[in-house]
Amino acid sequence: PVHLTAQQSGTVASGTKIRVSAPSITPSPLVGTLSSVTADSMLLLIEGNEMETALPLSALQRLEVARLRRGSTAAIALGTVIGLGVGIAEAVRVSSEDCDDDVSTSASIGIAIFPEHDNQSDILIRHADTAMYCAKLAGRNSIRFFDPIMQQEATERLEMESALRQALVAGEFSLAYQPQVNSQGELIGAEALLRWHSGSHGVVSPADFIPIAEDNGLIIPIGNWVMREAMHRAKEYAASCSAKFRMAINISPVQFKQRDFVDQVIQTLAETGVAPRLIELEITESMLVTEVESAIDKMNQLRALGIRFAMDDFGTGYSSLSYLKQLPLDKLKIDQSFVRDVDKDAQDAAIIESIISLAHHLGMELIAEGVETEAERAFLAAKGCTNYQGYLFYRPMSWEAYKAEFSVTID
Repeated sequence: PVHLTAQQSGTVASGTKIRVSAPSITPSPLVGTLSSVTADSMLLLIEGNEMETALPLSALQRLEVARLRRGSTAAIALGTVIGLGVGIAEAVRVSSEDCDDDVSTSASIGIAIFPEHDNQSDILIRHADTAMYCAKLAGRNSIRFFDPIMQQEATERLEMESALRQALVAGEFSLAYQPQVNSQGELIGAEALLRWHSGSHGVVSPADFIPIAEDNGLIIPIGNWVMREAMHRAKEYAASCSAKFRMAINISPVQFKQRDFVDQVIQTLAETGVAPRLIELEITESMLVTEVESAIDKMNQLRALGIRFAMDDFGTGYSSLSYLKQLPLDKLKIDQSFVRDVDKDAQDAAIIESIISLAHHLGMELIAEGVETEAERAFLAAKGCTNYQGYLFYRPMSWEAYKAEFSVTID
């Protein structure tokens, strides 16, 4: 059995499933059906040993029709199935190029094999679904065969999703605050970092749960909670902080792309009563690859209120000087992957020097994250980066510890 899913963007509905099933791979002809990939324009049908298609002619010409022949060996049959998957994926991609509408289409394909993975059709389809989901997680536009480990991982993910849905209600999220300092050791800000202590999973790394939250949309209410909590703390600290202090809040690409993102930020500012000048929103390069004009508009609206923007993890994503020049950014944040051992790695040193020079020429502030040694700090300072965040200075800490460390008194 083969289970394929085409994911569309633009005006085409996503998640349409393409299903091909057969009682046996080796001796039997391929028998099955293929549902429409888009609403009406891309239709594939597999019946008997032939593939018929309603794809545009240009796509059909480039599609090598795969056949399963009677008496073929398992190895040949397996290769044929892979070829079939590749052919369909290519046909789906090509057909979208020939459409009048602005459609970007790719196929994520999951394959389960009879009888190795099971001998019941419903279980095989479920296994193919699992493999297809893994193909999507791998970056889409790829093919994956089912593996029993996938099922375990899928089960664990479902359990994680269920726990995430309960986490906000149960109050399991918290924020840690990592201070940011300048070359004189003066406090200039703090980054609010999300933490999750799950009742069922214990302490869960953000690297494990944030991608899941972004996939299922839970990052939106979670991100709004983070923003509200961090703004509350910034308001508390406002009375005793210097004019340089800003609370840095990470914004998810999914959150930033919401149509009401600007309204949500403005509403949270009003609810918390924090001065916009105390807030710095950290965005990543990946969220600016598409819809640049929309991103610029949102940023300009919020900057007009006094909020500042920093580009987080600069240099690790889709660094483009053309869009960097257009964006209303205030600060570049040098990623810790470049800072680590910069005094020993000539390539990292060259990259950091380029980033520092670029920021200076564009009139942007700079801060280096992940500074852990005096040698790293000294190198950065010598090259012109004088703001730092990292274990050399402070580890992330609870708000209570932050208040004690920096003598914050709340009436």
